[in-house]
Amino acid sequence: EEATLSLGTSRLGNFLVGNSERSGRFLDTPEFWPMHDIGNTATLFDHLDFQPNGRDALHLNLMAARNWRQVPKAYDQARPDQRQEVISFYIEQVYQRSIDAYTLVSVNAFLRRDQVDFYPSRNPLDDSPATLAQNRLLTNLGVHADLSSVQGRHNWKAGLQATQTRLDERFSLGITDPAYNSPCASGGSLPAALTDQPQCGALGGPPNPGFLSSLLPYDLTRGGQLYVFRGKANINQIAFYGQDSITLGD
Repeated sequence: EEATLSLGTSRLGNFLVGNSERSGRFLDTPEFWPMHDIGNTATLFDHLDFQPNGRDALHLNLMAARNWRQVPKAYDQARPDQRQEVISFYIEQVYQRSIDAYTLVSVNAFLRRDQVDFYPSRNPLDDSPATLAQNRLLTNLGVHADLSSVQGRHNWKAGLQATQTRLDERFSLGITDPAYNSPCASGGSLPAALTDQPQCGALGGPPNPGFLSSLLPYDLTRGGQLYVFRGKANINQIAFYGQDSITLGD
């Protein structure tokens, strides 16, 4: 579905558009009969212009979007029920003022945020070889201002920009396949309580050369718990700039 609406007067104008989509073959998987491949997306965008007089102008952009989908299954892995959701919104405001016929001031403020959530299966052991959950946030905000003018042979512009990028991430991870990090080479057929390589000889199995003891606390098949991570940081930036174009003769 899609719909648009535009209206306005000599001083005010607005344009609005919205669209949505839903499909049972959202990611177009290679299987002839898609499994667990339902998804939907929706977007709403609005643009507003306001000019109260001949010198001032205000522009406003608003955007919101959502994307939700199932993670497709394969014929050899029919149990997982993983899903992913992405939510975004964007706000931008621009103010412009004509000081005279040759000079323009412009100020632009903006904010954008994107959020991604990955959801594991309701039963963690349905995900193999590991279960994963994730939440990520990316936020950008800032202001951009400049002054431009045409004076004789010079066409110059000067301004500044200040921005901040905020990163926030959380995820959890747990091993669900007993053979993925087994102490013994034949871990799939050995008891799940097996947690140490010296036990392999008594059970008739050779040690697994790829075994990592540091993963044992996060092996759900051997009494472990989920590994949980949380981290965030900000990136700040400020910049000044100037430029000039000089015309010589023709």
